[in-house]
Amino acid sequence: MTIELAAAELDIRIQAKEGFAAADGRGAVVVLDVHITEALELEGLARELVNRIQGMRKEKDLAYEARIAVRIGAGGKVARAALQFGDLIAAETLCTDLQVEFADLGFTREFTIENEAVRLSIREARL
Repeated sequence: MTIELAAAELDIRIQAKEGFAAADGRGAVVVLDVHITEALELEGLARELVNRIQGMRKEKDLAYEARIAVRIGAGGKVARAALQFGDLIAAETLCTDLQVEFADLGFTREFTIENEAVRLSIREARL
């Protein structure tokens, strides 16, 4: 016996497993693994440091092309992120002298990033 169903009689739904996200459209289904690995978390923290440093550059009214020195005072994951992604932070902020050891360079701000206290200090680089 064969049973034929019309499209109006079907209700097809996508439900992703835990830890995944799914969407469909135009005959395709996309499934993404949304687990956050430690490497992704550290990169996110590094990008947050970039954002804060860029905000300080703007607040200090530094020229767009100005090179800077940066000192980062942090512990835990923020410090690990700064050490692991120092090249990315330096490139994104035009930093020629980045150290993950706090020293006051003349323009300092304190932040909380992911419940961790962070001190950032910047100055225009001496070339």
